[in-house]
Amino acid sequence: MSVQRGEIVDALRQFLDDRVLAGEVELDGSTELEAIGVDSITVIELVMHLEDRFGWKIPVEDLPAEDLRSLDTLADAALRYAN
Repeated sequence: MSVQRGEIVDALRQFLDDRVLAGEVELDGSTELEAIGVDSITVIELVMHLEDRFGWKIPVEDLPAEDLRSLDTLADAALRYAN
């Protein structure tokens, strides 16, 4: 089964909506994570969520900062480790 970028972005958005963000925060794939208060601990939680949901191993310590800018960039990085 091939996972698409949009499915990853949706999983990340849902995680943030359920556990991190206040209800009035607008969030799409290009939203800068830092601008909405996502810190390094939350980024690790996001990566762990993807690992659990999709069964991937994503070495967060090896991801450059530009991969952690937004949901889109994090999804693209995760796809590199798919399967």
